[in-house]
Amino acid sequence: MIGVPVGPVPLVGPVAHPRIMVVGDSISQGSSGDYTWRYHLFRHLREAGVEPDMVGPRRDLYDNVGRWHGASDYADPTFDQDHDAAWGRMLSDAAHSIGREVRVADPDYLLVLLGINDLTFGGEAPAVESSVRLFINNARSGKSSLAILLGTVLPTEFSRLIPAFARKLADFNARLATVAAELSTGESPIRIADTAHGVDVHADLYDGTHPNSRGEMKIAQAFADGLARQFGVGSLFPLRSSEVPVGPQTAPVLTAAAVSGAVLLSWTRSPGATVYWVWLRPAGADDFVRLERPLGWWESPWAVAPLHNGLSYELTLRPAKGTVEGVFSNIVRATPG
Repeated sequence: MIGVPVGPVPLVGPVAHPRIMVVGDSISQGSSGDYTWRYHLFRHLREAGVEPDMVGPRRDLYDNVGRWHGASDYADPTFDQDHDAAWGRMLSDAAHSIGREVRVADPDYLLVLLGINDLTFGGEAPAVESSVRLFINNARSGKSSLAILLGTVLPTEFSRLIPAFARKLADFNARLATVAAELSTGESPIRIADTAHGVDVHADLYDGTHPNSRGEMKIAQAFADGLARQFGVGSLFPLRSSEVPVGPQTAPVLTAAAVSGAVLLSWTRSPGATVYWVWLRPAGADDFVRLERPLGWWESPWAVAPLHNGLSYELTLRPAKGTVEGVFSNIVRATPG
């Protein structure tokens, strides 16, 4: 784990009603169908007796299928959605805009999770560290009395496969602790939230970079524990990742039409789903069998063939986001002939 510079600091801002701005990239913005770690943090703070005001210039998700900003199809929209995170955002870019964003939103606390894009697309740890320092200086130009929690960059499939990249991520995360220790002040304390700790690339990320619900919970835990331990805001986060559903949570609506030797399937889209798996069984059989090839959303309608004329079949559809499958659709029944 990355070390925290020092112990608790004097409280900054109204603890019962803190203004919190999440500053980040795709990992913090989230995409269609996600809960987002912002959701889990907000709900936890409310349960801990805190009434947070999440602030920032955006409320949206990124539509990862259509590839556009402005989506609003959260898995559960019942939380304060304001944030300052955007898909593909670079720390080097955020460093230049953060002063204005802080002046407008007037947060008490900045929760920052940035840097993976800079490191992935060629930036070296010392250069990205310089962007962190510029980011902090410019954020304080917008408000001098900011409490800042810097999140460590998460491991990725790339870092799992490329040892040199893993070393670069570790180097940057260590530098974050140095920056926090050197730039922290009484008026504007800086602490580390070790968001990378315990994240499993296969179990917690749906595509090797972005968190599924289990990963979201771990990120939320790191920031919540940082707020509680370092700033006295809220309480420690009880990690319940095993209880959180993963994958797309909006079931497609499946319809079927029987034709000779096949069943023609059509379905509605599940937000965030990148592929759909067809499951098939003869009517009355105990178990479904998943067909070998996943389907894209654009392949609806799709003919399941060859099938035996006169034999009844039952079919269902399961959406997946990356490698993580979600909830099944309804079951349809059809008899080719």
